[in-house]
Amino acid sequence: MRISLPNEVYPSILVYENFLSDSELDYVVRRCKTLKMYIDENVPERISSREDLLDVDTILSSHLVGRVASDVIPTEYRIYFEGSKGFTWHKDQFVEEIKGRYYEASLTLTDTSDCKFEYIKDGTIYSMKVKPNTIVLVKPNDIVHRVSPLNTGRRTFLKFCCMI
Repeated sequence: MRISLPNEVYPSILVYENFLSDSELDYVVRRCKTLKMYIDENVPERISSREDLLDVDTILSSHLVGRVASDVIPTEYRIYFEGSKGFTWHKDQFVEEIKGRYYEASLTLTDTSDCKFEYIKDGTIYSMKVKPNTIVLVKPNDIVHRVSPLNTGRRTFLKFCCMI
């Protein structure tokens, strides 16, 4: 799948299933298992890695109309574990160093949890279970969203900025 948008369109949120091919997803999952992980300062129930993922960024960029902006914000691999409180309601902050339009992206790699991605649009809370190999694109400084707590299972994903 290749994501592309007309120049005049810049929706607040986009969701695409089956973002990578099966072989690409398998490669990315295996590659992420080789990373050195650290307890995340922002969410103690989450571990993450910002090791160099240029090979993965190349794969991701091949599916985008723009590119992964890892030269400004490194692609991050994150794991939420059973018992995690998820991530509280927030808006992704606009990063001035990224020139032009972009999205904050979350690509779910694996998910055996009961957590959900939730967002508020026009005063309504929407809730969705994000399947593996689904990318969620959120316009920075626009949509309030969160990841609900994990009562069971675990979720792995990549967080990155993608130019459009």
